[in-house]
Amino acid sequence: MSPLESLLFRTAAGVVALHCLDEALLDPADGTRLTNHVSVLVLAAIVVGVAVVYPRLPAIVRALLGFVFVPLAGAGAAMHVMDAR
Repeated sequence: MSPLESLLFRTAAGVVALHCLDEALLDPADGTRLTNHVSVLVLAAIVVGVAVVYPRLPAIVRALLGFVFVPLAGAGAAMHVMDAR
């Protein structure tokens, strides 16, 4: 595995995890409590866990993770762009 591949995936996963933490802790929606955001915190923990083990995974698993993470992150980014307009 290329060091660049690992760096790119880990960087992208870090950005997604930081965004999840930002949405849950720093900028929650009005009228919500921290307990409403437990699922987001669990998601951030899963993303960080996957990023940690990513270099040790077989190539087919890394490819499948790419096919899962990229569309989900892209859809989230697209929703935020549409909200910003």
